[in-house]
Amino acid sequence: MSFTSLLMLRWHDELETDARLIDYATTYGESLLALQDARGFFPAWLDKDMLTPLELLSDSPETSMSVTFLLKLAAVTGETRYRDAALRAMDAVVRDVIPSGRWEDFETYWSCSRYGAEDRLRAGAPVDGATDGEDPSSWLNSSSSFRMSLADW
Repeated sequence: MSFTSLLMLRWHDELETDARLIDYATTYGESLLALQDARGFFPAWLDKDMLTPLELLSDSPETSMSVTFLLKLAAVTGETRYRDAALRAMDAVVRDVIPSGRWEDFETYWSCSRYGAEDRLRAGAPVDGATDGEDPSSWLNSSSSFRMSLADW
């Protein structure tokens, strides 16, 4: 959503002034601020029923996209709270992600491309839905079907 909202703001600035784009981005930005954790991270995924952050990617580098969006939102609206939240998030990524090179995202765990997954996964991370609850890959693709097609290949 941060990427989409960023593009909406760019559309507003560069192509066509439309207050609805700003309204949507501002509403999303407010929701995002409510989700920022004490360390500064924004969750990459929310539980689809409870709308609470999923633990696995709660502190991922995907926070960086929200940083970019919030900086643009601050520039468009003049609201410093968006900039302040973005800088806290940027500090979190610099402090907790960059030093260890922990560049993980949805695809690291649930992508249709499983090549090298055993070496990349964080300890205790779910693999192909072997977790409590539903495998998020079922929302986007069928990883088991993909594995079957690779076996036939």
